[in-house]
Amino acid sequence: MLNAKHFRFVDLVKNTRNVEYIKLIVSCLDYSSKDSFNRFILQTALTSATEAGRKWTTQFLSILASHNISDFSVWVIKLLLGQLADSSAKIVRYALRLLHHWIPQYPESIYLIKDICFDGFGDAGTLLKTYLFSSENYVEDNYRDTLAALDYWKKIVDEDVRIALLNSKRSIDGRYARPSNERIAKLGVSMPVHLYGQLAQHDTGRELLLKSNEVVRLLDVLRDSPLPTNTCQISKLKGALYALGHIVASLNPSLLPSETVPIICRFAECCSVFSIRGTAFWTLNLIGNTQLGSILLSSLGWESSNFIISKRKSNMLLLKATNVDKSKIWIRCIDGMNPAHIIRDEKTPKVRIGINFQFLYSYDFRNLMENGCTESSRKSGSEVTEPQPINLSSQSISLPRNPDFFLKDVFVVEEFIEHNCDSLLLKQKHRISNCFYCSWSEEYFGSKNFSEIGISSKARDEIISVFLLQGSKYSAISKKLLKNYLCNRKIFSSLCLYSDILVLLAQHDYNVEIRRLVHELFADALQKASSQFS
Repeated sequence: MLNAKHFRFVDLVKNTRNVEYIKLIVSCLDYSSKDSFNRFILQTALTSATEAGRKWTTQFLSILASHNISDFSVWVIKLLLGQLADSSAKIVRYALRLLHHWIPQYPESIYLIKDICFDGFGDAGTLLKTYLFSSENYVEDNYRDTLAALDYWKKIVDEDVRIALLNSKRSIDGRYARPSNERIAKLGVSMPVHLYGQLAQHDTGRELLLKSNEVVRLLDVLRDSPLPTNTCQISKLKGALYALGHIVASLNPSLLPSETVPIICRFAECCSVFSIRGTAFWTLNLIGNTQLGSILLSSLGWESSNFIISKRKSNMLLLKATNVDKSKIWIRCIDGMNPAHIIRDEKTPKVRIGINFQFLYSYDFRNLMENGCTESSRKSGSEVTEPQPINLSSQSISLPRNPDFFLKDVFVVEEFIEHNCDSLLLKQKHRISNCFYCSWSEEYFGSKNFSEIGISSKARDEIISVFLLQGSKYSAISKKLLKNYLCNRKIFSSLCLYSDILVLLAQHDYNVEIRRLVHELFADALQKASSQFS
């Protein structure tokens, strides 16, 4: 029976401007009863007079979700959807975040978002609609609309990763605040819901993915794409990796082409575009969230923190059940040649074209290529279990057994030579791989629109020796540089020399004044480099 106390609570949570009253009342009530007046008090608190009170009550809904009280999937999801109409952008954003977190935990509540228009909520609203594709009935009724959100999904993920790497905060309207010295913690980027991952959860979606040959198309994109030279080409490869990762994580790997995971591994280990390599690494972490995915990664030299794979299970590889053709894991942007010209050498496990070509893969990958085509798995098809549902919010990581291989081409292999005052005349070799001019690939970037000037080795060594003065003061180095600049200004427009100086600046701890002076003296070379890359 209701009494004056209950109505007093309603008046307090609705009209008070002291958020402490709202916290005390809302947190002490029992919401387990479906028809309880306490639930009405909670709903009233969600529309209280103060923004702080509404925000705290919205956050409190997440606590109720963790206790899994009765009828939560309908009641509280409805409350969160109601918060999307709040006048505060902060509360709307937090409600969207909670919906993304709890709707996957309560799939029976997905029907509640079916008739809601999320167009006004930006990326988060668009991704909420994607959960509908986990419903088999919805996919059957909207068969032609299932491919509508893929390109937009890629843009959302790229933007989230870009923001996470920037040490800067953003305002509610999406703008960047004025830069400051404030240090903020860099948080990870959670994996958003993906259309293919939702489709793979039911028979109709799996049939759609397999019959449309979408996996084969995505693999062809990864195999046949040249080294990307613009944002559009990079985005295309990233999108293919993301899509394949969700498919592999949700489907039984035995239903997919055997080269699917090896190709993703090769991108994570060998791709020269680091943003694509990072995307492939993220994709492998997604695959490693499932037990069957962990077994596949273990066979290729990667281990997941979610599962411990025994030696016996690792040897009974799913990949060995079929023949893995080396030509199917040939990747144009990594191997760089036409697969039709591949010549197999029976004496070695390498695939050769001419003298210098060979496949790049880890030790475990090489063993698989040597033995996988002749040995069959002792594990029968009936023993292969269905993949477990993947939890996108779980904290796990997949790493290669050989970390040096994972860092291939990331750091310079050659060691720098430490110099002191007695080694001024020691010649520093020109590093072609770090040179703006010498490392320019005309095949991918077109011909150079300028020519490099020739400088004598004596003049070059004299400039280099100035930067090998360890511990010298700014005045000594600046005087020597200015003297050389006045005597022979032409050599300071050399891109090759400028590139070598930049390598030394990166290696040694020079102060800001010296670095500024170097860039001012090499202004002509810097201008040539800028015009070439613009």
